[in-house]
Amino acid sequence: MRTGTRVEHVLFRNGRAVGLRVAAKGGSTTVHATRDVILSLGSLNTPKVLQLSGIGPRSVLQAAGVAVYLDRDTVGRGLREHRCATLRLQLKEDLGYNRQLSSSVAQALTAARYLATRKGPLAAPSFDIVGFVKSQPDVDRPDGQIMLGPWTIPPYNLGEPVAIERQAGVSCLGMVLRPTSEGSIEITSADPSAPQRIDPNYLETEYDRTTTANLLRTMRGIFEQSPIAERISHETYPGQRVRSDGDVVDTVLDGGYCGYHAAGTCAMGPSDDDVVDDQLRVRGIDGLRVVDCSVMPTMVAGNLNGPMMAMAWRAADLIIDGR
Repeated sequence: MRTGTRVEHVLFRNGRAVGLRVAAKGGSTTVHATRDVILSLGSLNTPKVLQLSGIGPRSVLQAAGVAVYLDRDTVGRGLREHRCATLRLQLKEDLGYNRQLSSSVAQALTAARYLATRKGPLAAPSFDIVGFVKSQPDVDRPDGQIMLGPWTIPPYNLGEPVAIERQAGVSCLGMVLRPTSEGSIEITSADPSAPQRIDPNYLETEYDRTTTANLLRTMRGIFEQSPIAERISHETYPGQRVRSDGDVVDTVLDGGYCGYHAAGTCAMGPSDDDVVDDQLRVRGIDGLRVVDCSVMPTMVAGNLNGPMMAMAWRAADLIIDGR
């Protein structure tokens, strides 16, 4: 186990992965493998390392100045991610977590309470309520996931610290469970420290746009029902003027969140064009496997933590059985 170490690229010899080139504070060094090399860097960095190693779309590699070891057009393609619509509402009463988290003094008292009693907002999950809903009554299965919490975060710019609003409020996030829009990951240079070109391509398809708009309306409908409706003062974001599908989509793209569920950039499949096979082995290279969300050929209809633990368990069996 090495901490503070960045993988730069995979080393090959005679068609087999034999190690890694890694960088740390002391500079770059080589790590040699005695068995398989297993990449578990996630859906953004696994395709990056493969492309830096010469495995990926020829045009992308050549543009970045990387020698092509294996022309594989699907490395870095097929990116899927949940785009979360955001709904924030102000409460009439001073309820929820805002007053306990909106200042340094309140945060200190809340932390002391947690240390003494293991109770309070710090003992709660990120969202107090999570549910699966239908964006329209006639769909055959839930197509949206919603997450509700008694706190609100004001709009903020990238790089700024996140704050909690003082006025009591409630937040609701919602995401289309099975988005059909696909994005891509591409290296921009042979330099491992250079930024990638990440295009999530959020809400590109008509299905994603329509379902997202209907999902926000479903979220609003929840807060229009008793007994929660009596506690709501007004909607603060996106605001009641945002009604049409187009306005909702624009708002979600501008002020929504990613789900941190990126998947599919090194997808498994039966075709020779698919990046990995059903044993998680990278096609065309011996001794190289991928074990992370990038191998998922379709988006999980929910969060990824549980599925990834299950994948790791299964991967361990595959690796042991393959010895």
